[in-house]
Formats: sequence, C-alpha cells, structure tokens
Amino acid sequence: MRYLGNVVNIKNLYNYHKLRIIIISLSLLSFLLAVIGGGLYYFKVKSSLLKEAHQQCITTINNVNKDISLFLVQYKLASKVLSKLEEIKNCIKKPSQNNLSKANIILDIFASSFKIDVCYLMDKRGITIASSNRNTSQSFVGKDFSFRPYFKKAIKGSPCTYPALGTTSKKRGIYFSYPVYIDSKKEPYGVAVIKASVDYLESKFLSKFPGIFFFVTPDGIIFISNKKEWIFFTTHYLNNITIERIRRTKQMGTGPWLYSGFKFEKNKAVDATGRTYLVFERGVSFFPGWRLLYLLEEREILKKLHRPIVEIGGPFIILVMFLIGILVYVLSKVAQRELKNREEMEEKLRASEEKYRTIYHNTPAMLHSIDREYRLLRVSDYWLDITGYRRDEVIGKKLTSFFTPESRRLAEKYILPAFFKVGKAKNIHYQFIKKDGQIMDILLSCYGIKDKNGEVVETLAISIDVTERLKEQRELKEAKKKLSAYSKQLEKLVKQRSREIAAILKYTPSLVYLKNNQLQYRLINPGFESLFKISNEEVVGKKATEIFSDPIVCEFEKRDLEVLEKGKPSKIKEVLQLNGTTYTFLSIRFPIYSENGEVDGICGISTDITELEKTQRKLKELSKNIIENQEKERERISKELHDELGQILTVLNMDVSWLKKKIGSERPDLLKRISNMQELINKTIDEVRYLAFQLRPGSLDHLGLKEALESLISDFEKRTDIIYTYKKSEIPLLDNTTSTAIYRIVQEAITNAIRHASPKRINVGLFFKDGVVSLEISDDGIGFDVEEKKQNGLVFGILGMQERAELVGGRLHIFSKKGKGTTIIGRFPINKS
Repeated sequence: MRYLGNVVNIKNLYNYHKLRIIIISLSLLSFLLAVIGGGLYYFKVKSSLLKEAHQQCITTINNVNKDISLFLVQYKLASKVLSKLEEIKNCIKKPSQNNLSKANIILDIFASSFKIDVCYLMDKRGITIASSNRNTSQSFVGKDFSFRPYFKKAIKGSPCTYPALGTTSKKRGIYFSYPVYIDSKKEPYGVAVIKASVDYLESKFLSKFPGIFFFVTPDGIIFISNKKEWIFFTTHYLNNITIERIRRTKQMGTGPWLYSGFKFEKNKAVDATGRTYLVFERGVSFFPGWRLLYLLEEREILKKLHRPIVEIGGPFIILVMFLIGILVYVLSKVAQRELKNREEMEEKLRASEEKYRTIYHNTPAMLHSIDREYRLLRVSDYWLDITGYRRDEVIGKKLTSFFTPESRRLAEKYILPAFFKVGKAKNIHYQFIKKDGQIMDILLSCYGIKDKNGEVVETLAISIDVTERLKEQRELKEAKKKLSAYSKQLEKLVKQRSREIAAILKYTPSLVYLKNNQLQYRLINPGFESLFKISNEEVVGKKATEIFSDPIVCEFEKRDLEVLEKGKPSKIKEVLQLNGTTYTFLSIRFPIYSENGEVDGICGISTDITELEKTQRKLKELSKNIIENQEKERERISKELHDELGQILTVLNMDVSWLKKKIGSERPDLLKRISNMQELINKTIDEVRYLAFQLRPGSLDHLGLKEALESLISDFEKRTDIIYTYKKSEIPLLDNTTSTAIYRIVQEAITNAIRHASPKRINVGLFFKDGVVSLEISDDGIGFDVEEKKQNGLVFGILGMQERAELVGGRLHIFSKKGKGTTIIGRFPINKS
C-alpha cells in the first residue's frame, strides 16, 4: 500500500510538473505574444504620431511664413504711403522748423497707429532730419545712416526691406525704406524709413506655437526666434573671413556670433545635449537667401505615447499583457486596418479643415459665427487683431455683450430675432467696444446656416470697420460749416488786422518805414516822425536824399538799395548823430514782394538799443569780475584740497603702514583689510590731486601758460586714446587773467571734442608774433554745422569760450563742417608795457 501510494504521489507530482510547465509555457507564450503585439502597436502608433506631427509642422511653418509675409506687406505699404505724403515731401524739399514740425507729427501718427518701433526721414546724404524718437535718448536725428543698404537702394529709386540690428538703439528690427520724390523729379530727394520691432513679430506669430523657430541669415546667424537664448547664435561654424565681412556690414552688430551646437542632417537636427528634432525649412520671400527653420523635439511628440505607459503601474501592465497576450496579434491586425482607415479619413479631413481654416483666418475681413443664443462660436484672426481680444476671451460669450448699450438693445430686440427667422441680413450698423475701450462703427452682413428642418442654427457674418469713414463724413460736414463761418468772418478779420497793424505802427517805439522799388517813401510811423520832426505827408513820394541832408541818412539809403538789388533781408547795427545825441539802432531791412513774386519795395525797422549797449558793456565788466573771482575761489579750494586734505590723507597712510607692520602676519584677515584701506587711501590721494589740478593747476601760477598747457595735454593723453600734438613758440609773460582765460579755452575745447566729436587726433598751437598771442585748436572729429547749432540754441560751450576771449580783449573764431572736423582760432593782443 505504501508502494502504491508512493507511485500515485510520483504520478501526481509528474502531472503537476507537466501542468506547471504547460501553464508556464502558455504564460510565457502569452507574454511573448503580448510583448510582440505591444511592440507592433507601439511602433505603429509612434509612426502614426510622427507622421501626424510632420503634417502639423508643415501646416504650422506654412501658416507662420504666410502670416509674417502679410505682416511685412502692411509695413511695406505703410512706408510707401508715408513717402507720398505732402508734409514729408515739403520737409525734404525745405527742412524749415515749420515743415519739420509737420513731418514729425506725421511720423508720430504712423509710429503709434502701426505699433512701429520708429519712423524717420533721411535727406539725400543719408542724414536723419526727422524721427518719431527725436525726444528720446536714442534719437536718430542728425545720425548718418548712409552706409545702410536700405538707404543706398531707396535713394537709387528701389524700395527695400532690410532686417538688421540698430547701430543707435541696439535693438533688432526690420527696416522698410521707400524713396521720396518731389514734384515730377525722376531722382529721389530723400528716403522715408519705417523700423518694425522684431519683438512684436516674435510675440505675435511665433510664441504661440510649440517647438523652436529660427529666422536665419544667408550666413547662418539666427536673427529672429521665439527662444531668446538662441538669438545671434549660428547654425554652423563661421570662419574668420566671414565673421569680418559680417562685422563690416554692421547688419548683425559687432558679434560675437557663437555656434549654437545644432547639427543639421536632411530633415533632422541634434543639439549639443543629444536631443533630436524634426526640422522643417522654408525660404523667406522678402529676404532672398534667408531661411525659416521650425524645430520640434521628437521627445515632445512621443509624450502622447509614453504618458499612458508611465502612468499605469508596472504589475498591472504585466497582468494585462498576460490576459491579452493571445488577442494581441488579432488586435494588432485590426488596429493596423483601423489605423490605415483612420489615417486616410484624417488626411482628407485635415486637408479640408486646412483649406477652410486658411481661407477663414487669412481673409482680410472680420468673420465670426454665433448660435441662436447669440454666443460666439468662431472668430477669425483678423477679427481678433481689430478688436484686440484673445480667442479665449470671446468664444462662448454673447456677441451683444461687446456692443454699446444702445446697439445691444436694438440687436437683441429687433435685428437678431428677425435674422433667425429670415436667415439673411445686409449692412446692419452697430457700435462695438474694443478691448482698449475704443468704440468702432461696424457694418455687418451675414447669412444663416440651416439644419435639416430648415431652421437657422448659426451664422456666418462679415463685419467692416467704418469708424474712419463715418468720422470723415462728420468731419467733412463740420468742415463745410466752419468754411461758411470762416468766409463770413474773413472780411471782419481783415479789418481787425488792419486796425491792429495801424496800432502797432503808432505805438511801437521802433522806427518803421516803407519804400517802393524807387526808394520813395510810402509810409513812416509816428516814432519816425517824432525823432526826425517830420510828418508822413511830407515824406510820401520822396527819397531820403531829397528830405535829409545828413550824410549818415544817405548811407542808410545806400543799404536800402543793396537789399533791393540782392532781394535778401539784412540785419545791421547803425549809429546816428542827431541834435548832439548819439543813437545806436539795430536795423532790419527786408524786401516786399508783389503778387508776381517780384521785389516791389522795402521795409525798414530800426530799434533803439542805445541803453542796451550801455547795459551790455556793464554786463561784460561784471562777467569779467565774476570769472576772476571764480578763478580765485578755484585757486583757494585747490590749495586747501592739495595742502590740508592731502596732508591729512598722507599722515593717515603713514599710520596705516605703521599699523600694518605692527600686526605682521599673525592676523591675515586684519592684514588684508588694512591693505585694502591703504589702497583706498592712495587712490583718494590721487583723486584729491587730480581735483586740485582741475580746479587750478599749480603749473599755471609757477611755470606759466606754455608749460601749464603742456601739463594739461599730457593729462588728457593719459586718460584717453587720442593722439595729441602741441606746437609752441616763445611768448611773453602774460597777466594772470589772460593766462587763465587761454588755459580755460583750451581745456573746454579739448573736453568738448572728446565728448561730442569722437576725434582720433587733436592739435594745439600757441604762438606769439607782432604783439599778438595766437591760439589754434583743431581735431579730425565728426564736426558740426555752426549756424545750425546757433539756430537750435545749442551753443553754450561756444559762447562761454568766446566770452572768455572777449573779456581779455581777444577774439575767438570757430570753423566746423559735418565730417570735416573743427578748428578754433583765437587772437589775443598783448600790451608789452
């Protein structure tokens, strides 16, 4: 029995092991089939995802390229419109203050309306004469941009679109230039330029998409990107010859342009960290040779596939794999067939949607759809651009919630109910409130989309912004009213102006006279009558030589004749001796033109400045005393700084040195701090000496003017990278006032040249001959227009130097032209006695 029992147990154990092997084999087979099926499914889904992502990326880069092209077209058209405005042409033709003001207003309107970085106007030489950023620290006014290709092409008659880094603002932008023609001239007289901000382009078109966008120059420099960290990197290594060529153009700044680390092969790229990207490339129609690259990381695409696998627990996956192992193969076949059908359907649907979306969003009109509850279902990109809202701010909201109260009441009570009954509406006027609070007038036309029962379930509407059109109509009506009122008031105004002119002539203290082109008097004012004791009736129709015997008056008539012959106004100071009294007049004479443009007469206005001359002489004397006192005070402060503060700092330095020796190397932390203190004290001593030297150089008092100037130039040479030359001859000993004046003039002139002219060389000469000390300072800097500076009131430094020279009996002349450097010449007569 025991034996039989053992046989049964052995048989059961064998069957158990056999069954166990079968179960394990089936389990392993199921697991293997599940793994194979899962792998097939994984790679099939992966291939489908990559293919779908590839198609989406192609659509994305095409849409971005198209959107940016439309973006560039509107600014190109804006630059063309700007160049044809009459105010711009007048400013180029005659850049007077009035024309410049009108042109600046136009430039400001364009800059704010089109959200432009800056608009500006250049003359034929490439000098900026007007700019919308004229009141900022980065003003373009006066800047020479003639080296830019957009100027060179436009001045030859060809509009240009040119992306570059600004040399003044250091901001990236796209420049749109257009030639400005005057009258019927075939040759441009100037160039109108619009600079659009690249930042706006990046935030508007690139930031809303996943992945990386690169706008790449023909040389491989990344100029525009939705990832700021890659801007001005390169897609490949640049050799030194290419780098130097790019640097000379100034289009991309001065570098450096570092390699980004991306390796591009066919339609893929690998970055420096080993990440793989799909790469899509398009040419940029506006910029020949430029490329638009779209990089999408494969890892991001496959997250849709990996996320379910990661989120579900491992044991559960294994369990499921065991359970579905047998069905995997069948399911994979079914899935393959379904995926193929799905891909075909999705491809057709995608093509249809893409075609509809392209038409819907790229149509330059405001398109939207609403349902029967008046809720917005869809809006076009142009609709969002015009209203200023984001898509998530309007979808699902009532369209009438964006209307003004009156428009909302009419729409909800009458217009919309009637539309959903009829299914058609045309030229409905309402007022829409934009996101920024502005109200715009809209003309709406729409038709209804009906269901199978024939009921209108939603709409497709086209809206047109007629705000400006209605505004122009209202303004035209208002202008007609004003013109009518103006016509009625014109005659009254002429009479009033005649009375005002008569009052001005009667009560002005100046002498006023009018003569015809034969120099015969037409009119004299009461001031003239009072001074010369003669009436208007006595002089009309007569010449001055027929009335006055004084030779000085005859000299006045000679100057009248010069104005008539030249046809230009004149301004001169005249002295007249009359009845034992000396009068000084500031006289202005100017020609009077007839309707035909011919000189018909002359007007003279003489203002008595006798007392003003006396006051100016007193002021000059006062200025001389003030400058002398300033120099004395500078000398006193300089001595106090040098002697008292210098001595204190020197003693303090000696004490710190003694303390440093006492501590030794036992306390390195204290020793380091004491060394820092000693370095700071030495630096302070140098600064005190420099301040004392600037306030009053000791060499001027002890060594004389010639050596003081040599010390001054040596100090400038140490502090700048400019080449200085100093030529001198023996000069006599000058008084302290004259020496100080010449020294300060040289100091001011060199400082102004360094600050404003960017010179490479400055020459100083000091000579003495025939009792005159001659001073000459010249530089090879950018120079300036002296008359223009005087008109703009920017001559305080020049006036200061000239006043110093005049106070010591000298004369100072300044000669300068733009691009030709500046020369200052002074003459100081010296009384040897």
